[in-house]
Amino acid sequence: MVTEANATIHELKELAKPLIRTNFEILAQANRMQGSNFDKTHDLFDQLQSLQNKLQLDDDQIEKSKNSYIVIHAWDMVHEIMDDVRRVESNENYEYLRGKRWGSLISKLLRILKNFWLMRKTSN
Repeated sequence: MVTEANATIHELKELAKPLIRTNFEILAQANRMQGSNFDKTHDLFDQLQSLQNKLQLDDDQIEKSKNSYIVIHAWDMVHEIMDDVRRVESNENYEYLRGKRWGSLISKLLRILKNFWLMRKTSN
């Protein structure tokens, strides 16, 4: 009975690997053409990473998908900040800029870059 339970747990973990990897890949491309929703993608990333840790899944393909998300997402955040700076330079819509949470965006960008650095450091 215990052997069957262990085999089932192993099979479920193997099933979870491609699902988690695929979700990281989808998340990397999510809403790129329609604008960003950084809070939502950060939350989903954290949930997927938490699930991976709980299931103790060490998988190179999952790590590559996470790296892809981090690189793409960090660049998206940089571009959003650059767009805001361009608006300031061209004196566009100060009310819009006043409502932006630059500090929040920059701190999230730094968190993403830190995660990327830590992942690179542990993979080498």
